[in-house]
Amino acid sequence: MNPYQTIIAEITDIKNESPVMKRFWLGLEEDFEYQPGQIIFLSIPGFGEAAFAPCGPASPAKLGGQADNKKILELCVRKVGKLTGKLHSMRVGGSVGVRGPYGHGWPLNNFQNCHPEPFDETRGKLREGSNRRCDGDSSALPQNDKKKNILIVVGGMGLVPLRTLLLNKEKYLSSGTKIQIFYGARTSDDFLFKENFDQWKKEGIDLQLTIDRACLGWNECVGVVTALFDKHPIVENAAAFLCGPPIMYKFVLQKLQEKNDSGEPSRTISEGDIYMSLERRMHCGIGVCQHCAIGSFYTCKDGPVFRYADIKNIPGAI
Repeated sequence: MNPYQTIIAEITDIKNESPVMKRFWLGLEEDFEYQPGQIIFLSIPGFGEAAFAPCGPASPAKLGGQADNKKILELCVRKVGKLTGKLHSMRVGGSVGVRGPYGHGWPLNNFQNCHPEPFDETRGKLREGSNRRCDGDSSALPQNDKKKNILIVVGGMGLVPLRTLLLNKEKYLSSGTKIQIFYGARTSDDFLFKENFDQWKKEGIDLQLTIDRACLGWNECVGVVTALFDKHPIVENAAAFLCGPPIMYKFVLQKLQEKNDSGEPSRTISEGDIYMSLERRMHCGIGVCQHCAIGSFYTCKDGPVFRYADIKNIPGAI
């Protein structure tokens, strides 16, 4: 199959998500499957192409409201340039090109049960042109095989590549998995997917919110996302999934290290249990153009989700 093959998708619905964000539902003729955290490329003739992380194969209520509709691709897009500006101007019924998915998403196979299956040598070999092992590599499993809970730390648009997981957690995670979310935004208007918050809480997800500056009617935490670490104990026996602006990672990693130094083993998260989605300008999706190189890795092919232990010593990675 041609890795550059583009399929045509029709815009079936549009929603204003925030003052600068719109959500688009794209209808496809065939099933389009991807793993949470992977990327797709969207194109508009004459306006270019760019990579996006889908935020859910979920159809809007007026199209059935299914949480796992494989013929619907859901994107949340900020207006920042020529392509996204054109997309924001389009209406229901318009068409765009889609190709993918590409890369590696969140390591969800690691959280299907408490104890990972034995290492499969046939799946664990190095992929050609990469120093990162395939998903069957036991070294990619959480460092403590009893860990099954997930701490999600997100800022700004960081919830986008994790929403598919949250909408379909029964599909991707074992039944006993606890999820805790620390979510920071500039203002309360900038939180994405607010319509899901109450349902997630009903399902037992520990969702904690913070905004940068206090505003009228806001009664929750005020401060950057790391302020939540000082107000709430992190979930026990967890791995951490981080996604947000690059500046966020430095300070979240510092907070996680502080927790490690606190002397509570059950709330320790090692470098091998921290995963982060990295942002780079991606063009090809298969590691050929090398625009998104990080050391010997390619964000489009080996990422965009990386284990912190694998990239911490690469200059400029974080």
